[in-house]
Amino acid sequence: MSRLIITTLLLVGIALPYAAIAADTLSVLKAQRYMRIHHNALLLDVRKPSEFAGGHLVNARNLSYNDAHFADSLAALNRKTPVVVYCATGRRSAKTLRLLDSLGFRTAYHVRGGIVAWQAAKLPTTR
Repeated sequence: MSRLIITTLLLVGIALPYAAIAADTLSVLKAQRYMRIHHNALLLDVRKPSEFAGGHLVNARNLSYNDAHFADSLAALNRKTPVVVYCATGRRSAKTLRLLDSLGFRTAYHVRGGIVAWQAAKLPTTR
């Protein structure tokens, strides 16, 4: 019985951080809807500047995840402003979401699948 309890606690401990991230993840359609409703939200593209220049979501601001001062740039943002963050496929934006949370941002989401999923859904982008 105690082995079952220990195993359960271990699984919950491993899954809990990911469950918190999943709750703050938006599909591309939900992200699009969220941005329409929350005009004051910051749409943050964390890809490299060269990726951003190749096409990005309308009204997105670029802060490269690979920049040496990335965390400082995030820390300088208004923590009360809602943030929707995306990258190419969702890996960098998920990591950014954890960083935003640790910095005390009240409302932050990341777009599942990133711009790749956005484009696959035939949603608008700009250069």
